[in-house]
Amino acid sequence: MGWSMNMTVEQAAEAAKGMTFEKVWLYMQESQKQYIETQKQFKEVQQEIANLTKSIDNQSKNIGGISNSIGKITEAMFLPEIHTKFNSFGYNFNVSSTSTNRTFRDEGQSIAEVDIYLENGSISMVVEVKTELTKTDIDEHIERIETIKNYFIKYNNNRNILGAVAGTIINSNIIKYAYKNGLFVLVQSGESVKIADMPENFKPKTW
Repeated sequence: MGWSMNMTVEQAAEAAKGMTFEKVWLYMQESQKQYIETQKQFKEVQQEIANLTKSIDNQSKNIGGISNSIGKITEAMFLPEIHTKFNSFGYNFNVSSTSTNRTFRDEGQSIAEVDIYLENGSISMVVEVKTELTKTDIDEHIERIETIKNYFIKYNNNRNILGAVAGTIINSNIIKYAYKNGLFVLVQSGESVKIADMPENFKPKTW
């Protein structure tokens, strides 16, 4: 029709020449069809976006589940022999005093979670297990140990704490960083695990 919101009165009069009720009605019906079609397309796009979002959520859950499974497998790989590796240093841990996924709670709140926890009468060993160990993992583990130590102090537990990290993939720089911070390092060795080669002057830190 060529209508414009900025038309002058003269322009509107000129544009209206030859228009009949039937033509105006036909134009309105066509406009309504276009509006309905546009709304339909908009709803279809909304549905596609909703389906895509749902698919991404499902994939994220699956990836999370796979990551958890890999983590559990990694822990299970280190668990059977871990106490014997530390006992070679005279710590006297045994199977019955070794646990996984140990949660420390204070006044009903979780304050620290430990992948593998060993203890004897005077010492606890707190082990963080990762598929691929990073510097950030080590820093966070040190904070975790300090949290547990403060928990012990609060409840008059005089037990000392030692720390260790374990992983199937650990580069040499990360191993050096862990030893520099006084942590034992366990690595995969064939079908077994071992304490990574230690520097001659290594002394485990006691918290």
